[in-house]
Amino acid sequence: MEQGLYGWSVTDCQICFDYGVYYSPVSTPADFRFLAPIVLEQVLKKAGTQLLEPYLSFTIFTPQEYLSRAYNDARKYCAIIESTRLEKDEVIFKGEIPARCIDEYRNDLNFYTNGRSVCITELDAFNVGDVDMIISLYDNNATNHQVANEPVVGVVAIREMFANEFATAKMVCIVENIFEDGQWAILEWRDPLGLRGCGFFQVVNGKILFQRGYWDKLSFLKQHNLPIE
Repeated sequence: MEQGLYGWSVTDCQICFDYGVYYSPVSTPADFRFLAPIVLEQVLKKAGTQLLEPYLSFTIFTPQEYLSRAYNDARKYCAIIESTRLEKDEVIFKGEIPARCIDEYRNDLNFYTNGRSVCITELDAFNVGDVDMIISLYDNNATNHQVANEPVVGVVAIREMFANEFATAKMVCIVENIFEDGQWAILEWRDPLGLRGCGFFQVVNGKILFQRGYWDKLSFLKQHNLPIE
């Protein structure tokens, strides 16, 4: 169901039509279509709804001089720091944060480090096909260029690209390595079927402005039994 009592979709449920009454010749199929959402609303109210807040896994790269500020600000944004690692002249945090807080935390981090930090959310949204969550990471004028295809420009077109791809094949991305250099981040990945690839991301003001990805399109099409172009 696309919308429940609180506005979000209702997941992990099965609806069965158990009993109905038909009065001929008064009743029509339209009567059942009209009553179905009313009955369903009553059922949801009776059963009760548990609203679950989505969390994101994140990795933050920031200069060591901002270690204290970045670490202490985490609680302000309901984030949980799970690990801290020093590497050369930067500190790397890993943790979890409510999805509603990630943009504000990322923007604040970018502001007080003068654009010298990178905050990357894990690919949980990609692996479950959550287009809305993925699109929230992109700048409105972003370009996504998977080199096997033509560049896709603008957040509306990128949304359509992801929606079409998730409707075509079940895609899973397993992170192997993440590297960061200024505004740029590099992601090395693989999938459970053996496909491997890498992506380059330019992050400006906490949003992906440019993305370029490399992977073998022919192998992808064969793995998912899709027509070879």
